[in-house]
Amino acid sequence: MAKGENVARRDDVKAFLGAGTEFKGVLSFQGVVRIDGYLEGEVLTQDTLVVGPGAELKAEISVGTLITEGHISGNVTAQDRIEIRGKSRLLGNIMTPVLFVEEGAIFEGSCKMTNTPPPLEPAPGGHLDIDEETGGEGGART
Repeated sequence: MAKGENVARRDDVKAFLGAGTEFKGVLSFQGVVRIDGYLEGEVLTQDTLVVGPGAELKAEISVGTLITEGHISGNVTAQDRIEIRGKSRLLGNIMTPVLFVEEGAIFEGSCKMTNTPPPLEPAPGGHLDIDEETGGEGGART
């Protein structure tokens, strides 16, 4: 997939969580899913997750491809690529073979670039360790 390619065409999207929706739990899917609402928990897929400009995710994410224009707090593992676009914000550690960060985007965390990242393991107790005051991680995970 080339930079700028529109992977979120209406015909490609298999599921859509619109603005004003809230989801808590584990989201697992095949195909392209777009989120414009609020999600807290875990996202698991080998396909594409598109995070819209109004979306907020507090999640551990393991995907094939992530394209974000929203706000994500949590660790992300992508088998193919991560694109952090325009006014988006990603707070957490990422692992991916290909990373694209557009001017104006905010990424706070560490990045490990490998050809084949291992699947993301959930945090102990199934929760995120996010520091509410700073919006960053509250402590290191092993």
